[in-house]
Amino acid sequence: MSEIAVIQDVPAGWGRKLAWCLGAVVAGGFVPWVLVLLAIGAGMFVVATLGFGETWGVPTYLVLMALAALVYAGMIYGVIRVFGFRAKVPWLIWPALMVAPLVGLVLASPITDPRDVLANPTVAPAVIGIAIAFVTLGKHRWGRPA
Repeated sequence: MSEIAVIQDVPAGWGRKLAWCLGAVVAGGFVPWVLVLLAIGAGMFVVATLGFGETWGVPTYLVLMALAALVYAGMIYGVIRVFGFRAKVPWLIWPALMVAPLVGLVLASPITDPRDVLANPTVAPAVIGIAIAFVTLGKHRWGRPA
C-alpha cells in the first residue's frame, strides 16, 4: 500500500476541517478585495487613458468586474483541484467562502444609496466566482480526493 493510499484512508479530523474552513474564510475575505481593487484600478487607468465618458466607462468597469469574478472562480477551482488530490475536501469550505460576501452584504445593506447600489463592491464578484467554481468542480467539490 502506498503512502497516498494510506493518507486517503485516514479520515479527516476536526482539526483538518477547521484549517480548511479558516483558510476559506480568510481567502474569501481577502482575495475578492484584491481582485476588485485591481479591477477598479485597471478600469480607472483604461477610462482615463482612453478618455472614455460614462457611455463607455461603465461597460469597461463591468467587464473588469466580470473578469475579477472569473479569476476568483479560477483560483478557487485550482486550489480545490490541487489540494483535493492529496486530502479529502470538506463540504464546509463552501459556507466558509460565503462568510465574507454575506457579512459584507449585511453590513452594506443599511448603507445603500436610494438607487440600491451596494457600498461593498466585492459582494457580486465573490458570489459569482464561488458559484462558477462550485458548478465547474462537479464531483470534485468535496469528498474523496480528486
